[in-house]
Amino acid sequence: MLRFFLSLALTLSLSSIGPAEADPVTDAIAKAPYQYRAAIRNVLNSPVHAKALATCPADVFPRKGRYANGMTECGKNPDKCYKACISGDGNACFGLAHAFEKSRTDNSRRANYSDFTYTLFLASCQQGNANGCTNAAATSKNGTWIKEPPAKSRSIPCQYRTYKASCDANAYWGCSMLGGLHMRADAGQYRSAAKSKAAYEKARRLRKSGS
Repeated sequence: MLRFFLSLALTLSLSSIGPAEADPVTDAIAKAPYQYRAAIRNVLNSPVHAKALATCPADVFPRKGRYANGMTECGKNPDKCYKACISGDGNACFGLAHAFEKSRTDNSRRANYSDFTYTLFLASCQQGNANGCTNAAATSKNGTWIKEPPAKSRSIPCQYRTYKASCDANAYWGCSMLGGLHMRADAGQYRSAAKSKAAYEKARRLRKSGS
């Protein structure tokens, strides 16, 4: 299993090294709200970032269960959440990813943060947060990427395994995404109206029960 947190932690001492050559990601960091720039740079400079992009979320999920939500103060103090994330707090990783996504002043999502948030969602997934797994898979498929999106995570087999693992952990969003996958035109052997209906029904039950 990849050691995401230990590798992410190494970047704390590297973030002061001179700027990388200008590229679209560097430009995006420069345009990000100031309070997020150090944390974003730390994630992207992490030696595990490239490995994360080559990883299927289902392969690192220890199936501990579903966390209720990410840390809510990450928008106000992203550096604190980053430090908690690299210390092994999956909720902090999840919350920080959401803070990146909703960093516009109108609280709408910034789709072009997919390059940054995927690694954080995957780290959250590795710590047992089923919602982190779901979001990593969904981000790889539906996010807007500055660079190439992760091909393995976008593949139908990985998407299926990830959403099923999340649904099996009783995360309703995972069940909902699984239901949608079963109806996708490109789902191949996983396309099934009956399985889609069952997944959506489980999602509704879980959401109604607050699971």
